Amino acid sequence: MGDKVLPSEFYGDETPMWRRGPENPLQALMESMPNTGPVESVIELEPVREAVAEAVDMLTEEEQWVINALYSEQLSMSKVGKQLNVSKTHVFRIRNRALLKLQSLLQNHPTIRRRIQMADTWNEAASQWVTDMSSAATYSDTMDLAHITNMRDLLLENGRWLERTSIWQSIAYEAISELRWRELWDSGQMLSLLCSKQHDYGHGNILKGGLFGVAIRLSDKIERYDNLTKKVSTDPDTQGPRNESLIDTLTDMVGYCVVACMLIEGTFTLELAS
Repeated sequence: MGDKVLPSEFYGDETPMWRRGPENPLQALMESMPNTGPVESVIELEPVREAVAEAVDMLTEEEQWVINALYSEQLSMSKVGKQLNVSKTHVFRIRNRALLKLQSLLQNHPTIRRRIQMADTWNEAASQWVTDMSSAATYSDTMDLAHITNMRDLLLENGRWLERTSIWQSIAYEAISELRWRELWDSGQMLSLLCSKQHDYGHGNILKGGLFGVAIRLSDKIERYDNLTKKVSTDPDTQGPRNESLIDTLTDMVGYCVVACMLIEGTFTLELAS
């Protein structure tokens, strides 16, 4: 424990701080106070706990240790600093960095997004994903083809990876980075294109194939990108219209990744605002 001493009323298993939540929805309903809604049960909260645990696992070992020490062990920053042999200010920076990472990871987790109902329309959901992907994408040059091919293979070879937004996002980051490097990335235009296509196609064409169908379409774009870049590198005369085709391919890749993330979080079936 830290230097702060808890008042006596916070001790014991039946106090508000330490009291265990109801095990299931029925117990939650039975234990609810009159004229109030039931407390969420352990079963209902389990998906949220798993989402948080998954996000924490993506922190560095040092960040995980600091978060656990501060929030689980309730140690002061001074004590954490002494154990790490660093200053209190350094602990403060590690904590803030870790919290920012957790905030970003949880904001993009489909379970959390469904829980807090982040979007009411198809447009809003698409806008949120385009904005988040644009913000997270780094500034580099051409895509790391080996990386996105590996990510693509994970999607196609193991169905459990299809539900991981982080895989789709990592591919989108690469495509956005190259478009930005070519000075052709515009998140507003990307959103407008997505909404226009959704208006023309509707929900049916994507829902029939589901996430695997989107992965197949994305794989086609990755192979097209590979083929186009090889031609440009071996024959300079292929610049021009074919380079525009390369931009279309990168844009389509981002679009399919956005659609996949919307499918995972359950917002793809929202209605498109007029």
